[in-house]
Amino acid sequence: MARRYIVNDATVEKLGELLQQNPWGTLSYRDELYGLLTSLDKQGQEGSRAFYLQAYDGNQGYTFDRIQRGTVHVPRVCLAMLGGIQPGRIQEYVRGTVAGGSADDGLLQRFGLTVWPDTAGDFVHVDQWPDTPAKQAAWAVFERLASLAPASETDAHVWRFDAAAQGLFVEWLVPFETEMGSYTVMYSRPNRLARPMYVLPSFIRA
Repeated sequence: MARRYIVNDATVEKLGELLQQNPWGTLSYRDELYGLLTSLDKQGQEGSRAFYLQAYDGNQGYTFDRIQRGTVHVPRVCLAMLGGIQPGRIQEYVRGTVAGGSADDGLLQRFGLTVWPDTAGDFVHVDQWPDTPAKQAAWAVFERLASLAPASETDAHVWRFDAAAQGLFVEWLVPFETEMGSYTVMYSRPNRLARPMYVLPSFIRA
Protein backbone atom coordinates (compact mmCIF):
# COMPACT_ATOMS: atom_id res chain seq x y z
CA MET A 1 0.00 0.00 0.00
CA ALA A 2 1.39 3.41 -1.02
CA ARG A 3 2.15 5.79 1.80
CA ARG A 4 -0.27 8.69 2.13
CA TYR A 5 1.55 11.96 2.69
CA ILE A 6 -1.24 14.55 2.25
CA VAL A 7 -4.95 14.63 3.06
CA ASN A 8 -7.14 17.55 1.99
CA ASP A 9 -10.71 17.01 3.14
CA ALA A 10 -11.68 14.06 5.30
CA THR A 11 -13.87 13.35 8.29
CA VAL A 12 -12.10 12.41 11.49
CA GLU A 13 -13.38 8.84 11.08
CA LYS A 14 -11.75 8.60 7.65
CA LEU A 15 -8.62 10.25 9.04
CA GLY A 16 -8.56 7.51 11.63
CA GLU A 17 -8.55 4.86 8.91
CA LEU A 18 -5.81 6.69 6.99
CA LEU A 19 -3.69 7.04 10.11
CA GLN A 20 -4.21 3.38 10.86
CA GLN A 21 -2.70 2.66 7.44
CA ASN A 22 -0.01 5.35 7.92
CA PRO A 23 0.94 4.93 11.59
CA TRP A 24 3.80 7.44 11.40
CA GLY A 25 1.54 10.31 10.46
CA THR A 26 0.37 12.40 7.54
CA LEU A 27 -0.25 16.04 6.61
CA SER A 28 -3.67 17.65 6.49
CA TYR A 29 -3.46 20.51 3.99
CA ARG A 30 -6.29 23.04 3.80
CA ASP A 31 -5.99 26.00 1.47
CA GLU A 32 -8.60 27.74 3.64
CA LEU A 33 -8.54 26.74 7.32
CA TYR A 34 -11.62 28.79 8.15
CA GLY A 35 -13.93 26.06 6.88
CA LEU A 36 -12.32 23.47 9.14
CA LEU A 37 -12.34 25.73 12.19
CA THR A 38 -15.99 26.68 11.77
CA SER A 39 -16.99 23.05 11.28
CA LEU A 40 -15.25 22.14 14.53
CA ASP A 41 -17.17 24.91 16.30
CA LYS A 42 -20.55 23.37 15.49
CA GLN A 43 -22.56 21.56 18.12
CA GLY A 44 -21.97 17.82 17.97
CA GLN A 45 -18.38 18.20 16.70
CA GLU A 46 -16.77 18.12 20.15
CA GLY A 47 -15.35 14.67 19.42
CA SER A 48 -13.80 15.84 16.15
CA ARG A 49 -12.24 18.83 17.90
CA ALA A 50 -10.81 16.53 20.58
CA PHE A 51 -9.33 14.33 17.85
CA TYR A 52 -7.43 17.25 16.32
CA LEU A 53 -6.26 18.36 19.77
CA GLN A 54 -4.89 14.90 20.50
CA ALA A 55 -3.22 14.63 17.08
CA TYR A 56 -0.73 17.35 17.99
CA ASP A 57 1.68 15.26 20.09
CA GLY A 58 1.65 12.25 17.79
CA ASN A 59 2.21 9.66 20.52
CA GLN A 60 -1.28 8.89 21.83
CA GLY A 61 -3.71 6.29 20.61
CA TYR A 62 -7.34 6.88 19.66
CA THR A 63 -10.23 4.46 19.18
CA PHE A 64 -13.37 5.05 17.11
CA ASP A 65 -16.43 2.95 17.89
CA ARG A 66 -19.09 3.39 15.22
CA ILE A 67 -22.09 1.26 14.31
CA GLN A 68 -21.33 1.14 10.59
CA ARG A 69 -17.54 1.37 10.60
CA GLY A 70 -17.10 -0.80 13.66
CA THR A 71 -14.04 -0.29 15.83
CA VAL A 72 -10.98 1.50 14.43
CA HIS A 73 -7.95 1.81 16.69
CA VAL A 74 -5.16 4.23 15.77
CA PRO A 75 -1.97 3.43 17.73
CA ARG A 76 -0.60 6.96 17.27
CA VAL A 77 -2.68 9.92 16.17
CA CYS A 78 0.01 11.93 14.37
CA LEU A 79 -1.31 14.70 12.14
CA ALA A 80 0.42 17.85 10.91
CA MET A 81 -1.68 20.81 9.75
CA LEU A 82 -0.84 23.32 7.03
CA GLY A 83 -3.03 25.94 5.42
CA GLY A 84 -4.03 29.57 5.10
CA ILE A 85 -6.66 31.82 6.59
CA GLN A 86 -7.68 35.43 6.07
CA PRO A 87 -6.46 37.82 8.80
CA GLY A 88 -9.99 39.00 9.54
CA ARG A 89 -11.20 35.44 10.04
CA ILE A 90 -8.55 34.58 12.59
CA GLN A 91 -9.32 37.60 14.77
CA GLU A 92 -12.45 36.06 16.28
CA TYR A 93 -10.50 32.98 17.35
CA VAL A 94 -7.77 35.11 18.88
CA ARG A 95 -10.35 37.16 20.76
CA GLY A 96 -12.06 34.01 22.02
CA THR A 97 -8.75 32.60 23.22
CA VAL A 98 -7.72 35.81 24.97
CA ALA A 99 -11.10 35.99 26.71
CA GLY A 100 -10.73 32.44 28.02
CA GLY A 101 -13.93 31.29 26.31
CA SER A 102 -14.76 28.00 24.60
CA ALA A 103 -12.08 28.67 21.97
CA ASP A 104 -9.41 28.56 24.67
CA ASP A 105 -8.99 24.79 24.53
CA GLY A 106 -5.50 24.80 23.00
CA LEU A 107 -6.46 24.27 19.35
CA LEU A 108 -5.38 27.72 18.20
CA GLN A 109 -2.16 27.47 20.19
CA ARG A 110 -1.25 24.30 18.33
CA PHE A 111 -0.64 26.33 15.18
CA GLY A 112 2.93 26.92 16.32
CA LEU A 113 4.29 28.59 13.18
CA THR A 114 2.22 31.38 11.66
CA VAL A 115 3.08 34.09 9.15
CA TRP A 116 1.25 37.43 9.12
CA PRO A 117 0.90 39.14 5.70
CA ASP A 118 2.95 42.28 6.37
CA THR A 119 2.55 44.94 3.70
CA ALA A 120 5.77 46.10 2.09
CA GLY A 121 4.51 49.51 1.01
CA ASP A 122 5.26 50.26 -2.63
CA PHE A 123 4.50 47.50 -5.12
CA VAL A 124 7.56 45.87 -6.67
CA HIS A 125 7.10 43.77 -9.79
CA VAL A 126 9.22 40.60 -9.71
CA ASP A 127 9.55 38.45 -12.83
CA GLN A 128 12.34 35.94 -12.42
CA TRP A 129 12.91 32.20 -12.48
CA PRO A 130 12.48 30.47 -9.09
CA ASP A 131 15.61 29.65 -7.10
CA THR A 132 16.31 26.16 -8.47
CA PRO A 133 19.14 25.24 -6.02
CA ALA A 134 16.94 26.25 -3.08
CA LYS A 135 14.07 24.16 -4.45
CA GLN A 136 16.37 21.16 -4.91
CA ALA A 137 17.78 21.58 -1.39
CA ALA A 138 14.28 21.68 0.10
CA TRP A 139 13.23 18.62 -1.87
CA ALA A 140 16.31 16.76 -0.64
CA VAL A 141 15.24 17.48 2.94
CA PHE A 142 11.74 16.14 2.21
CA GLU A 143 13.17 12.96 0.71
CA ARG A 144 15.53 12.47 3.64
CA LEU A 145 12.71 12.85 6.15
CA ALA A 146 10.45 10.54 4.14
CA SER A 147 13.14 7.85 4.08
CA LEU A 148 13.56 7.78 7.86
CA ALA A 149 12.49 4.39 9.12
CA PRO A 150 11.02 3.70 12.56
CA ALA A 151 12.98 1.64 15.05
CA SER A 152 10.42 -1.15 14.60
CA GLU A 153 6.83 -1.66 13.52
CA THR A 154 5.62 -0.37 16.88
CA ASP A 155 8.42 1.90 18.15
CA ALA A 156 9.66 5.22 16.87
CA HIS A 157 13.24 6.42 17.00
CA VAL A 158 14.06 8.56 20.00
CA TRP A 159 16.11 11.57 18.92
CA ARG A 160 18.13 13.29 21.62
CA PHE A 161 20.18 16.49 21.73
CA ASP A 162 23.94 16.25 21.88
CA ALA A 163 25.72 18.11 24.69
CA ALA A 164 26.01 21.38 22.74
CA ALA A 165 22.37 21.39 21.64
CA GLN A 166 21.20 20.48 25.15
CA GLY A 167 23.14 23.43 26.55
CA LEU A 168 21.50 25.83 24.08
CA PHE A 169 18.08 24.43 24.87
CA VAL A 170 18.55 24.87 28.63
CA GLU A 171 19.83 28.41 28.04
CA TRP A 172 16.55 29.18 26.27
CA LEU A 173 14.37 27.14 28.64
CA VAL A 174 15.25 28.77 31.98
CA PRO A 175 14.12 32.35 31.16
CA PHE A 176 11.16 30.92 29.26
CA GLU A 177 9.92 28.96 32.29
CA THR A 178 10.55 32.01 34.48
CA GLU A 179 8.24 34.09 32.31
CA MET A 180 5.66 31.30 32.26
CA GLY A 181 5.53 31.36 36.04
CA SER A 182 5.23 35.12 36.27
CA TYR A 183 1.94 36.55 37.49
CA THR A 184 2.40 39.52 35.16
CA VAL A 185 1.63 37.57 31.98
CA MET A 186 -1.92 37.88 30.69
CA TYR A 187 -4.35 34.99 31.06
CA SER A 188 -4.04 33.60 27.55
CA ARG A 189 -0.27 33.80 27.27
CA PRO A 190 0.75 30.72 29.31
CA ASN A 191 -1.34 28.50 27.01
CA ARG A 192 0.13 30.15 23.93
CA LEU A 193 3.68 30.31 25.21
CA ALA A 194 3.76 26.72 26.41
CA ARG A 195 3.67 25.41 22.86
CA PRO A 196 7.20 26.55 21.88
CA MET A 197 8.59 24.20 24.54
CA TYR A 198 7.42 21.36 22.27
CA VAL A 199 7.71 23.08 18.90
CA LEU A 200 11.30 24.27 19.30
CA PRO A 201 12.81 20.80 19.81
CA SER A 202 10.79 19.57 16.82
CA PHE A 203 12.28 22.25 14.56
CA ILE A 204 15.78 21.54 15.84
CA ARG A 205 15.32 17.82 15.30
CA ALA A 206 14.12 18.32 11.73
